[in-house]
Amino acid sequence: MMYGFGALAIILAIVFIYVRCKKGGIAGLLTKTTASFAFVFLGLIGTLASGLTEISLFIILGLICGLIGDILLDLKVMEQKNYKPFLNAGIASFLIGHIFYFIATVIYANVLFAFDIKTFYIILIAIAIAVVVTLFIVLYGAKLLKLNFGEFKIQSYAYTFVLSFMTAFSIGVAFYNVIFFVFAAGITLIFASDIILSKQYFGDKKDSKLFTILNHAIYYAGQILIACSLFLI
Repeated sequence: MMYGFGALAIILAIVFIYVRCKKGGIAGLLTKTTASFAFVFLGLIGTLASGLTEISLFIILGLICGLIGDILLDLKVMEQKNYKPFLNAGIASFLIGHIFYFIATVIYANVLFAFDIKTFYIILIAIAIAVVVTLFIVLYGAKLLKLNFGEFKIQSYAYTFVLSFMTAFSIGVAFYNVIFFVFAAGITLIFASDIILSKQYFGDKKDSKLFTILNHAIYYAGQILIACSLFLI
């Protein structure tokens, strides 16, 4: 079941990427919405297969936030003259989604460690890593990557912190249970896709089809992996 619906989600993502590069516009928005709904649907199927828990509930909420964020960011592309509200709302939606992923991971870790203090230690380490990553972006990363965040600095830095924290936290938990690496890999791929996306939104790759393909391919692979984790955890 996971492989069948997972393959469908991959196919729909490929269709969207093709349409985005060839046409864009309304067709791009519709195919993107379909592709994003597919990973939410995949997560729901995984939840039905494994049973509804607090963990799966918060992961589903995170996936839904991803769907909403995808739509908002596509509207941002279409509304070039009035893009700021859509970009801010899109960033907020993804940030809230990662908060849901964080709650799910905390619950999973507490079950895994039987409410041992290990969860607290992993969170502290993840926070330290996120602080280092965010400070690097603030002090050096923007210059090295040739990024100009402009009036979106605070939003971008906050999102960088949350996403780098979630990446480190999920990987830390996964070291104690290899099955959780599916979820952690998904979070990590989303982090990687956002680095590419920042070059398009705030750098010099706005019209690069290669960056468009890489960004969306890595992003959808990440969300699909997160949805697939619901079959396993």
